[in-house]
Amino acid sequence: MRTYGKGVVLSNLWGFKSQTEIQKLVDEVQRNAQIELQSIKERMQEEIETRLKEQVEAMKVELLNNFKFAFTQLQNGYYIILH
Repeated sequence: MRTYGKGVVLSNLWGFKSQTEIQKLVDEVQRNAQIELQSIKERMQEEIETRLKEQVEAMKVELLNNFKFAFTQLQNGYYIILH
């Protein structure tokens, strides 16, 4: 400030912010952070749901294949017994 001469105060250089203005900025930052956090939570939830659906589908396919294999084995065993 010394290089600007007499009569220059910090508020001339950096602007004057009242406590109310500062609180408004803090509130806005908090709101934006909450919105971003909610967005991240929603994306994570969607990702979890997608992965769970994929896992359930894979389990269904595996279970169906196991049943088909077991049924084939039973049919073969039953055929051997009859002949």
